[in-house]
Order: sequence, then structure tokens, then C-alpha cells
Amino acid sequence: MIVRKILIVEDESVVRLHLRQIVEKMGHSIVGLAASAEEAIKLAAAETPDLVLMDINLKGEQDGVDAAKVISTRHGSAILFATAFADSETIRRTEQASAMGYVLKPFTEGAVQAALATALSEHQRMVEIREKEQALAGIIGSLGEAVLHLDSELQVRFLNPAAESLVWTTEGDLLGRKLIEVLHPSQEEAQDLLDVLNTVVLNDERALLPAFSHQNRQGREALVSGTIEPIKSKTKANSYVVLLRNLSRRSDNAPAPVVAPKETGGPRLLIYSHDTFGLGHLRRSLNLAYSLVKTVPDLSIILVTGSAMAHRFQLPAGVDYVKLPAVRKVASERYSSRSLGVSDEDVWSIRSNLLLRVVRDFRPNLLVADHSPAGMKGELRPTLNWVRDHLPKCKTVIGLRDIIDDPAAVKSTWRAQGIYELLQESYDHIVVYGDQEYFDPVEAYGFPTSIAHRTHFVGHVVEEIECPEVNNSQNTVPKILVTTGGGDGAVDILAGGVLAALAGGHVNGEVEVTLLPGPLAPEETLAALKIEAAKVGAKVMDFVDSSSPYMAAADLVICTAGYNTATQVLRYARRALMIPRVMHRQEQLIRATLLSELGCVRFLHPDHLDPQTLGETISACLANGDEALSQARATGLFNFQGAENFARFCTDLLQGSKLSTEAAHD
Repeated sequence: MIVRKILIVEDESVVRLHLRQIVEKMGHSIVGLAASAEEAIKLAAAETPDLVLMDINLKGEQDGVDAAKVISTRHGSAILFATAFADSETIRRTEQASAMGYVLKPFTEGAVQAALATALSEHQRMVEIREKEQALAGIIGSLGEAVLHLDSELQVRFLNPAAESLVWTTEGDLLGRKLIEVLHPSQEEAQDLLDVLNTVVLNDERALLPAFSHQNRQGREALVSGTIEPIKSKTKANSYVVLLRNLSRRSDNAPAPVVAPKETGGPRLLIYSHDTFGLGHLRRSLNLAYSLVKTVPDLSIILVTGSAMAHRFQLPAGVDYVKLPAVRKVASERYSSRSLGVSDEDVWSIRSNLLLRVVRDFRPNLLVADHSPAGMKGELRPTLNWVRDHLPKCKTVIGLRDIIDDPAAVKSTWRAQGIYELLQESYDHIVVYGDQEYFDPVEAYGFPTSIAHRTHFVGHVVEEIECPEVNNSQNTVPKILVTTGGGDGAVDILAGGVLAALAGGHVNGEVEVTLLPGPLAPEETLAALKIEAAKVGAKVMDFVDSSSPYMAAADLVICTAGYNTATQVLRYARRALMIPRVMHRQEQLIRATLLSELGCVRFLHPDHLDPQTLGETISACLANGDEALSQARATGLFNFQGAENFARFCTDLLQGSKLSTEAAHD
């Protein structure tokens, strides 16, 4: 048991002795015996007891209740009253002293022991609660974000130092005031805020606060945004927590940069591409880089990539790359090192620190993140925070592919990871590499109005290369190209499935088959594929700089449905059979379904990929004389100017001009 320090205050010596015997019998320590309130207060100051056994009726000017109030307030000691009176007035006074209970005289040994044990247990629980509250207050107080706690009427009950410095007055003046009065936005902004607050109260749901302007105590204008979230008791919210963030590019007390070299030469642009799966992110980033250096004079670009294949691609003049340790996506939101024998936490730390170091030394004028707003497991967040505080003129852009995943899954993940807040607070612009008419992520993924207004659609990003005109009408043997993108998945299913269909005689007539399994295909899978390909006369190519010329030359392209592969098919192929990879997300399934519904491609679900079904579908595609993709291009169904439009978009940002929405669509 834990030995507690007990102070006994009793003016009758016999009762005092009896209580001492009971306490010592329980194994606790007696730190003092007092007969008056004054003596008890002095002993408590010297010994800081855990509990005071206090007689109420003491001789002198102060009684036991008076002494208990002083001791409890100053030292946090538990109070257990001993009294011969149980009238309502006595009970009321003991409650005012925050007593843990009381025992009635004459008492038994068992009654005192039970009351003492209960009081000590409750006191220990209260001590632990106070310690947690103090620790929490310390943590909240150290946060850079402004934190306010509101009651059920949206009145301020607490705010941390960051909130006090952000808003226009001090804590003492704020407590009990309505949040809208504390933030004092303009009349127009106030109505928007009120609408959000009323919705939160009505629906008990977390919400983004629209950005608004206000003056801080120094009279400086600050752009502020944040979130409000209900704190629920059982089913109904009884209070709310508000997080506010100053979106102004440099905080008033931001530390000076460690290194601030003089900027020379042309503008600098950094592209971050997390590259945890396949080659799509790397290829898209390179397509953008090629277009950017052609459009922006004297531009220097650093591509920070995690791709294990970055060294296989030629870079244009003005572009270089920094390689992050490669990781492999093993499940939804789970990654592990491709080659290093280190923990996932160590890989994350290395990548995050490298990224921050490059940005600090390169000091870009424009930072572009590809696909992942927070980076792999949030590795980009420290860099975004540093840019906000130390590079006030650096513009930040997040580039998103049109289809990310199933809308419900994206919204759930983004809410859990705070991505909506990150988009609002850390990015100046959101760019979508696609057409809003084809797929609208603003609607599908629930972009708040403040984010939707900063979202620009530039069209599909695809490489532009010269593909020689091919007339296959004279060919007696149809050409089939099979590609699985980077080769990080579905090689055995798709390429192996085609070979099985050929071996089983399920494809009508003679065909010429070329397989592009991708450079990331596992060696053992690639070796087995070559053996099976040799049996049916198919050709396997480990790596090609671009699959686009092969698509243009083929009578039929059989492929997965990733963004890059799909855009190449739409741009260069004539016919396509898409078999989406359905592993960690539904992106490819959604894209293949949409393109099939538009009549551009044929589509097979991988669950139905038996050799006979696949062979019959291939035969049907080849027998159809229509070139659906050629027809789609002729009618201008898709916009393939994404890289060029994005380069013009970035040119305007680098020049500091105000970009209109129309400019992004030119």
C-alpha cells in the first residue's frame, strides 16, 4: 500500500488519541496533531499532508471548516470532517470546503477506516486529473496554433498564449465572450462564420472555418482560418474546441533563417514527388518539367523524388533531381523501405529531413507537390511549415490527378488526416490534371468553397512525342501491346493472363504480341514471364523510354488504368482493353469504368480474368473495325494540353501576376 501523510485536528485529547490509533493501524503516517484551526494551518504549511482529519467545532475564532478552506486551497490536501452534527447547514459548509466526506461522532473504528480509505482514493483520483490537466494545459500552451475552448453557447472559456497573441485583446477580457465577438471579422465575413458555427451546433460535426481578415493587437492585418470541432458528452456536444491559424506568410515572431544566401540567376522551382508506387508520379513530374523549362526562361528545377527508377530517365537542361530513399506501398497508408534494412520510422525521418534540407538550401520561388498534399505519411508537412515561416514569397501548388480514389474513402481519409485544413492553410493553389467535365474532384471529394475557389483544371498531362504514321490496314498479323505501367503490380495477372489466353488457343487467329512489364516488375516474375512468352512467340521488353510509340503502332493496347498509362492510351492508341489494377484503392476501376461508359475503351474486371474470357474479349476487340480512341481524339473529347497549361500557370505565378481562372484553361 501507499503510505499517506495524515494530519489530525481535534480539540478533545481522547478523541484525538483514538483517531491516531486508527490511522496508525491502517499503516499511514501521522505528520501532526492539532487542537485549533490556527495550529492546523501552521502544521499543514510545514508538512503538506495528503489528508486532514478535521473536527468542525474547534475552540478559537476559526472553526474546522475555516481551516479546511485554507489548507485545501493552499496545499491541495483532502479534507475528511469528523463532527457530531449532521444538520443541513453543517453539511452545506463542508461542501463549500470541498470535503471528501465526513464521519459522525461517536464513530466506530470501521466507519473511520472506510471513510478514510474512500477519501484517500478519491483524492488520488483528483490529483491525477489535475496533473493531466496541467500537462494538457502545458502542451496546448506550447502549440503554435491558437486554441480556444468554447462552452455550449460558443462563449470563450479558455485560450492558449498563441490564441491570445493572435486575437485583439487579453484572456481576461475574452472569457465569457462570444467567439464571433472575439474574432471580430468584417460584416460580410461574419455572416459566413455564423453560418458555419450554426451548422456545427445543429449537426454536431467538425467544420472548416472560412478564411477571414482581422487586425491583431499590433494593428496588423492577418488572414486567419481554422476549424471548430464539438466535444461530445455521450451524444450531444456540450463544448467546442477551435483551432485558428495565421495564414499570413510570415509570423510576427518567426525566427530568422539559418542560411539566407543571395538569390542569383533565374527563378527556381521545386517539384516534390513521393513515388511510392509505380512510375506514374515520376513520369508526370518529368512531363511537367520538360514543359516548364521550355516555357520559363532561365528556370532551374529540382525534382525531389522517391522513385527507384529516376536514374533511367533523361533530364532536360535546367533540371536535376534529388533522390529520397525508395519505399514500397504495402497496404493503404502503409509503406516500407524497398532496399534499406531500417525501420519505417527511420525511412520517414531520412526522407523528411532530406526534403526540408533541399528546400532550405535551394530556396525555391515555387514549390509544386504532386498528388499527396502532406507527402508520404506526412513527410512534407515540416517543409510546408518552414516555407510558410521563412519563404514568404514562395508560392505553393498541389497538383492532383483527376481521380484519386473512391469519394467516400478520400473524404474519410482527408478528414482523419487534416488534409482539407492543409489544403486551405498551406497551399496557394490546387491544380487538377484533368477536365472538370470528365471527372470533377471538387464535387466528388467535397472541396469546401474556400478550396474550390482556388482550384484550376489544366487538362490531362501526357508526353508529346513524334509518333510515325502507322498504316496497319496492310498488316496480315494484328499487333497487340500489353503494358502494366511501372510494373509494381498486376504483371502476373495481366501479362500472365494474356499469355495464358494465347497458350490456351482462346485468341482467334495469329497475333504479334509485345509485353512491357515495366522496370519495377519483380525479377522472379519477369523471369517466369519470359519463359511463358517464348512458348507462344511473344516478345518481352524490360525497359523502354516511352511506351507511346508502341501504343501508336499497335492494333490493340491491353493495359492497366493508371493515370499515366490511361492518358497515353487516350492520346496515342487506337483501340484499348483496360484491366484495372484493384489493390490498395479504387482509382483505376473508376477510371476504366468511366472510359468504358464513354465508349472509348473495352473494360474487364480483374476478378473475371480467366483465359477464355480474356481471349474472347481480345478477339472481339480485334474484329471490331472501329477505332474508338482515334474517333474520340478527332472530336476533341479530351484536353491533352495539361503540361503546357500548367507551365503557363506557373509562369504567371513566378511573375507575381494575378491569374484568372480562364488562363488555366487556355
